[in-house]
Amino acid sequence: MHSRLDPFAFLAIALLAMSLGCGTTYTRRSLHEDDNLSVVLRAEQKGDARVERHFRHPATISNIRLAHILSRIDVRTAVDDDGGQRKSAIETSLLYPLGDVLSEALAKAQSDEEVIVQITRKEKRLGIFHQDYMTSFVAYVGGDDLLYIHLNRVEWVVPKSSNTRIKEPAIDRDVMGFKVISADAIEPIGQQAVAIEWRDPSFRKAPNIRVGPTGRVMRRTILLDEPEEAPEDLPEPIEERIPDDPETLRALAKLEEARRAGEITETNYRRQRRTLLTPSR
Repeated sequence: MHSRLDPFAFLAIALLAMSLGCGTTYTRRSLHEDDNLSVVLRAEQKGDARVERHFRHPATISNIRLAHILSRIDVRTAVDDDGGQRKSAIETSLLYPLGDVLSEALAKAQSDEEVIVQITRKEKRLGIFHQDYMTSFVAYVGGDDLLYIHLNRVEWVVPKSSNTRIKEPAIDRDVMGFKVISADAIEPIGQQAVAIEWRDPSFRKAPNIRVGPTGRVMRRTILLDEPEEAPEDLPEPIEERIPDDPETLRALAKLEEARRAGEITETNYRRQRRTLLTPSR
């Protein structure tokens, strides 16, 4: 007896084969690989051709400037986690190592390659045991000359007994419930990504971090609802008028809500509030 393949099953198999043959794949160049750090240059490929992304690569950004940039990226954790606490996206001890590898990777990347970073921090407990925490992100310099960082994991607790391979970070792949916070020259795009004006002169210095006498990198107090900033000679108006029109009242309420949510910096809040409350002449 000869068995015959159902025509609909044959069609399904053919379509599956076609989709696999034409699906999106990636080519990778590994720059660094060990138990604690993985840095990969990844390009999207369709068929036999790589997809041109028009990144402004290779890009030359100093390792120190990148460390200063990373030190100023803050996130707000999920409310059901610990009340929506504001915290730094990159743990302090990782800032300069990540600045080094990210600078090297951007300098070696091609215009179709994004930088994939996965780094694990080990924390000792009782001097013997330790817990692993992973931070991972995608980075690239766009055609608009802005540095984009898409965070996937921020101090993610790595399961000790899991043998499952952890997926590489990807753009728009939400793994954890956090939200990035706006800062000077750092603009959120979506929930977990930022566009950074990396040439901004403020990144020449690191107001949020300092190096102790033993060489240990320490973070200044920044885990507040508002970051520490210089007032920039923006005092409140001496005489504040009480707004009497609904439009101004709505604008003030919206501004205050953005401030409390950490969506704007204290300096920007005061500047916009001063504009709203200063009588027009």
